[in-house]
Amino acid sequence: MWKAFSGALHVDERLSTRGMKEDQRCQLCGLEGESINHVLFTCTLARKIWALSGFPLPQDGFDPWSTFQNMYHVLLTCKNSRVPLDLRRTPPWILWSLWKNRNNLFFDGLAFTTLDLLKKIKEDSEEWFLAQELEQFYVVLDRVQPHIKHSNWRPPKKPWLKCNVASVWNKDKSTCSMAWVLRNSHGNVLLHSRAVFAFEPKEFAGVINRPAAWPSFKPQSESLLLALSFIQSWRVVKEDMKANLGAFLIARSVTRDKRLQSYVVQAYPFWL
Repeated sequence: MWKAFSGALHVDERLSTRGMKEDQRCQLCGLEGESINHVLFTCTLARKIWALSGFPLPQDGFDPWSTFQNMYHVLLTCKNSRVPLDLRRTPPWILWSLWKNRNNLFFDGLAFTTLDLLKKIKEDSEEWFLAQELEQFYVVLDRVQPHIKHSNWRPPKKPWLKCNVASVWNKDKSTCSMAWVLRNSHGNVLLHSRAVFAFEPKEFAGVINRPAAWPSFKPQSESLLLALSFIQSWRVVKEDMKANLGAFLIARSVTRDKRLQSYVVQAYPFWL
């Protein structure tokens, strides 16, 4: 954004200083008058990307001349809490990807298609924010449990399957979410699920393995044992918080990112 405001992205000026012939037409859409504003907002490809991304656009479309006016709209919308969080997060990646795509075509003769570019924007954005969440997660974990040695997730012995379960309680929204991830002895994800649920992770192993010691949870214990009776061989163990990270992140996505749709699907979520 800083480079766009300062004019540092104008490739044609750098080419002219090297004695190279300028071509003022846009290399992507073929229209005359290529500029920073054109590449990022008004080019045919840029307009498609902004429209298909779902990001709220100005009522009359982006201004054909003013980079400042268009960027002001983007920044103002990013602060609007009524706009879904995943949409408010994408503009930096849209702008960056449009510019990189233009340069790839200009210098290397290669460019993404509209759908491929949209997919890359979404994946890059979600990966970056997930990385920030993981960093913060480990910082908090080290503060809460600084003297506990955390183990990595370990696959079960063949032919066992391992189902990691996690829950997250959001006090402000009075919502509890639950998720589970099923893996085989190779560590491959077979199924995963997410749901809004009431769950107590600390007492879970005790309620199942020693129901007599948890009389307050007798109804829940009986229901869980009845469900488990349909499985030929099973056992319940307590998992370290760090090793249970995958299920935890899926569960937290319910309360944090408003992913309220329950499901059961194969493999794993692409953002994880």
